[in-house]
Amino acid sequence: MNSHSVVYAMYALDSNKVFIGFWGNFGRDWKKYSATNPPIYFDIYTDQGEKIASGTTPEMVYTSDVSGNLYFLIKREGGWFFGKPQYYLIPFTVDELIEGGVDEKYIENAISQFIKRNG
Repeated sequence: MNSHSVVYAMYALDSNKVFIGFWGNFGRDWKKYSATNPPIYFDIYTDQGEKIASGTTPEMVYTSDVSGNLYFLIKREGGWFFGKPQYYLIPFTVDELIEGGVDEKYIENAISQFIKRNG
């Protein structure tokens, strides 16, 4: 992350530490900079402090679980007339993040697969 990034979350998964941040401005208008607006930056370090990856994600990382997955929470607006919004938890691993496979296409594929399975 760069010097103007604000650390939003830290996840300790297996032997890695994942730091999630966003571009921040601590001036008078800081509220217009939101953690939910991409790009979201990440840095991944080993337990020994060695930086092994850095980059951006298309969405804010929402949470993690004990299996070592991280999750995006994606909101899709409902139908054309009073449709309820749909929410999707999209899982991904630290390895997928390191390899650069977590992008908009990854998210859209995960949502499409969920809809195919569940109608």
